[in-house]
Amino acid sequence: MRRALCLLILLGAAAANAADFSGNARAWLGVGIDSNPRRDFVSPTISTPIDAFAGALISLNGTIDTEHVRLFGSYEIAGRKFILSTSEDTFIQSAFVDANALLGQYFAVGLSGRAKDRRGAQRDYTDLGLDGYVEFTPDAHIVLKVRAGPHRFLYWNLFSSSHWGPSAGVSVLYRFNKRHSAFLLGDFEPHSHNANACVRIDTGDPNEVLCQFDPTPPRRQDAVISVAAGYTFRGPFHLTAQYAYIDSSSNSFAETWRRHRVSATLGLRLPWDFTLLLAGAVQFANYPEGLRLINAQPGSPDLKVAEDDENANYASLKLIHPLGKHFDIDFRFAFYFNQLGGYAYRRAVGSLGVGWKW
Repeated sequence: MRRALCLLILLGAAAANAADFSGNARAWLGVGIDSNPRRDFVSPTISTPIDAFAGALISLNGTIDTEHVRLFGSYEIAGRKFILSTSEDTFIQSAFVDANALLGQYFAVGLSGRAKDRRGAQRDYTDLGLDGYVEFTPDAHIVLKVRAGPHRFLYWNLFSSSHWGPSAGVSVLYRFNKRHSAFLLGDFEPHSHNANACVRIDTGDPNEVLCQFDPTPPRRQDAVISVAAGYTFRGPFHLTAQYAYIDSSSNSFAETWRRHRVSATLGLRLPWDFTLLLAGAVQFANYPEGLRLINAQPGSPDLKVAEDDENANYASLKLIHPLGKHFDIDFRFAFYFNQLGGYAYRRAVGSLGVGWKW
């Protein structure tokens, strides 16, 4: 994270000699209520405790554009402090850097790196990635991007679920015009875990899912394939809709899963200078050999620190109103829900906060 901060400083220092420099900063401070701060799956007869929290977020980013080179860096830091459930206090940092250079009229090459570190609530993890990529832009309507690089995920509370391996992907963006565009994504990522594969224990009951770690190799290996397709509209309102499919096949018993996910975001202006942001997702997951909840990893490392790490169905809204040139006030509400066998996951989070931007 220190390197990310140093990069931002260097970006600012180099702005005087660059063709174009832009950057912004944002801070947010708020309070809220969480109906399930421990994020527990419970049976219908068990309720979850409600708690209040205070949260804060700081976000910085800067860009330098020259005739042939573009440099971008961003850094976010966020925290959440509960009143009663202090074990669920969370501290998150995230950084991203990207360097892009034009090669002729149609091609560009680049290098990007990302890092995210989360601490607290028994969900401590560090996610690191580095990608080299090539972009092909034959005209103003289409952008083809191919990327590849190493990926390391460290799950500190259950280190056997940590993994590493190469990551590769391809994406296509097609702009019909200024308002309409569509995209297609595909990724492949083999995971080599910090544990041997788990083998099933034969109990004689076909409905009982038990396993034990094999003291001898093979090492647990997962092959993760994901594809996604979506559409974006930018006009009087902004709309993005996406379908994604993930197949994670493992040689470890009860670690294979497949998921379909449909999501959408909508942003529109309301009277009296209000802005409304709506988002939601519905997913359908399948576990062919059952599910070992102890190894369920928290959330997605691709989510920004301003959002909750949730791997669940959800619906959310955010209502924003400006308070002068640099300040605004916002109300946020999100409801998360999921079902695994006889256990249900329900969580509602509401907050009221003040933001500053420059």
